[in-house]
Amino acid sequence: MLPGPEPQIKNVAKPAGEKPRGVRGLWRKIGEYVGIFRQNGVVAPVFLAVSLVTFVIQVVPGWRDELIFDRGAFEAGEWWRLWTGNLVHFGWPHFLADTAFFLIIGWFMEGGARWLARVGLLFMPVAVTGTVYLFDPEMTRYAGLSGINVGFLVFLALVGWEKTPRDWLWAAALGLHVAEVTLEAVWGHGMVMFDDSNVRVATIAHVGGAAYGLVAWGWWKRRQRGRRPG
Repeated sequence: MLPGPEPQIKNVAKPAGEKPRGVRGLWRKIGEYVGIFRQNGVVAPVFLAVSLVTFVIQVVPGWRDELIFDRGAFEAGEWWRLWTGNLVHFGWPHFLADTAFFLIIGWFMEGGARWLARVGLLFMPVAVTGTVYLFDPEMTRYAGLSGINVGFLVFLALVGWEKTPRDWLWAAALGLHVAEVTLEAVWGHGMVMFDDSNVRVATIAHVGGAAYGLVAWGWWKRRQRGRRPG
């Protein structure tokens, strides 16, 4: 007897445990992270508003001296510089780099931790600039959103990594930042050039932001644990 025709296999599904690889796998992974901090249709309004303020300050150069964190002016009683110094930038490359990253982080933060994000925008500038004031007495001026960006990055990395510990994306983000800060400390300048040659990278400000992000994550974890039944 002749063998019958071989059966045709159509639309065979992959095993449930097998995950897509390559570009498709990367997009799926990003989608998972977006799901962790999904926006629900909100386009980070507070972060957008802060970015618009930094833009206005950038296009009006005369405001920089009035708002930048200046050690002497702060000690003379101009306390608002603890906050406003984070909104000032040393040139357009500095502004674009900091603000673009700030908006990306804001997209995640306002989607999944909105209240904590807005509290952070209120108190983290003080943590960042205060760290500069207390631990780097030779730095007479400080400006930029990078310290705040680092604080939110640390928070997002720890929360995301805790939810999906086998994934590499958040660990890579933290690793790249640590490498950047290390190179900045060794070279004395960062990848972004400033419009004032006397300005150096405030590595200590990133430490202040990271410390705030760590504390925020600890508070977040404790709060989430308290919501679990039992």
